[in-house]
Amino acid sequence: LRNAADPALAPGASGRIAAGAWERAAAARAHAAPRFRALRRSVVAAAAAVLVAAAVLAVRGTDPAFAVEGDPVMVERGGEWVSTRTVALDNVVCVPEGVRVMRWSAGGTLRPQPGSLLRFVRADGAAPAIRVEFEKGGGDVEGAMFVVATRDVVVERDPSAASFSFHIAIDPGQGGPRVSMDSGRGFVRAVASQERLLLHSAERAAVLPVSVNGHRTLRLTRVENWSGDAAARIASGRFAVVDAGFGPRNGITLFGTGAWMGAPPGASMGVAAIDVPGPQVREALSRVNLVGTRRMACDVAVRVSHPASRFVYEKDGRRVEVIVAESGAVSVKSASSQGRYADIDTFRREAPQTAALFGDALSR
Repeated sequence: LRNAADPALAPGASGRIAAGAWERAAAARAHAAPRFRALRRSVVAAAAAVLVAAAVLAVRGTDPAFAVEGDPVMVERGGEWVSTRTVALDNVVCVPEGVRVMRWSAGGTLRPQPGSLLRFVRADGAAPAIRVEFEKGGGDVEGAMFVVATRDVVVERDPSAASFSFHIAIDPGQGGPRVSMDSGRGFVRAVASQERLLLHSAERAAVLPVSVNGHRTLRLTRVENWSGDAAARIASGRFAVVDAGFGPRNGITLFGTGAWMGAPPGASMGVAAIDVPGPQVREALSRVNLVGTRRMACDVAVRVSHPASRFVYEKDGRRVEVIVAESGAVSVKSASSQGRYADIDTFRREAPQTAALFGDALSR
């Protein structure tokens, strides 16, 4: 029973123990011993199977998985919140103000930030692991066997990484959660879009709201801080800004496509975001505006078109009609003659008396 109640017991082990007991009961029934002895062995084996399964569930349900050092946390029990320094699996935990460290019995720590609401469960899979489900808040997570989940993302260790520690924070005012990798390597997966990023030490990712072609959506993206390198990539066109929004530290966040800081040579260009703190917002916007309003000086030949114009002179029985076409050509028609001229200046030069009848009316 002690072995079966081991907190590190693999998922499904209690069921296999019970199944083995039932198989032994069936073997006893088929044995050549007297019927009464076989029946008694079957009853005993069945009772043992039930006892083992009940003991496993009872001990695993009550054995504390986390010990709380520092200020206590609140656990929901029987519809009430109870202050405690021990937390079992499947407990709903509320973290009040204070400083504390939660240590898992098999190794690993969680330093939740005040205001967090979370729950611990056993993660799915062959390897034993603990799944930390955050409803709100966040904290510092350290431990190779932790999987952290929120409504928007799941964070888990890269199997080839020996160490694994990161910080996660859920900020309702900034879209989805933000993840900062402290050591090791970890995968961040978006629940809705199934986008997946591999983060190395000192790299960050976040789920951010962005507008692309008029559609508002949440995207999982790498995040970096504003720097001279970021400014140079924007100026050279290697990072194209497509949207911006309010960011942390009274600043803004630029969202775009292109090369991100530290990208290896030949890496595929993906989406990325740049956090710009308040004091550097003016510099960042001037850099973005400069690229957006860049002009080139050159001579451009523009054809100015005019609709055809008609002028009529009529006095003392004399009538002269002048039509200036869109091309500028002049046609003159009177009772005694007709004529065509390349333009108004030619008309004035070759037929000055007729042109004088219209004065400045022919000027364009």
